Amino acid sequence: MRAIARFSGATIVGVNNNDYQIERGRRQNDDANLSRLCSFQKADFMALPFADASFDAVYAIEATCHAPDKRALFAELARVMKPGAHFAGYEWCMTDTYQAANQEHRAIKKGIEEGDALPDIWTMPHVLHALESAGLEVLESRDLALDADPQTPWYTPLAGRISFSGFKHTKVGRVATHVLVRALESMRIAPRGSTATSTLLRAAGAALERGGKLGIFTPMFFFHARKSMGRSKS
Repeated sequence: MRAIARFSGATIVGVNNNDYQIERGRRQNDDANLSRLCSFQKADFMALPFADASFDAVYAIEATCHAPDKRALFAELARVMKPGAHFAGYEWCMTDTYQAANQEHRAIKKGIEEGDALPDIWTMPHVLHALESAGLEVLESRDLALDADPQTPWYTPLAGRISFSGFKHTKVGRVATHVLVRALESMRIAPRGSTATSTLLRAAGAALERGGKLGIFTPMFFFHARKSMGRSKS
């Protein structure tokens, strides 16, 4: 999970539960000479190994959408935040345009959830309610996808425009990639299960693109919240 927090003294602590991503982050920090400013902690963000009121600020980018219980996660983040500390994040949400009674809408939602390893995707009001239930004051929130250039919406990379870099996202490109992965797996060059993973990711990409075009899904719901000055524990 890409949840990141900041200590006083301008020291960044990145929380992640994946060894590969942590090691990669450490290498990048070393290459950029930033190790003195940023470190990584392997942990479950639902049960952080930090003392109460340890952090001046917390932010998460496309991370909290993976939480099995958002209110419990936000309460845990509030626990480690100092009174008055701020929390900002990007959340994946279904928009007000989503209709649960619409069969296509439900199929798109399920495709995104299955392909991106997500639990039930929440609506924007549900996220705000979870923040407030965890004792955080919501200062600002909006769907930033609505602020994007209409000529280049967020799902543009998934739309597969004809170009050298975009070919892999076209229908032909996705099929070609899938056939190649299947061939590599049959020759035991690619790991076992690669074809099944490719199938899942193809479906997820198509669902994300369609959800974006219909305006029923956004990966860019921004929120900015603050812990009460008088709240030392969640």
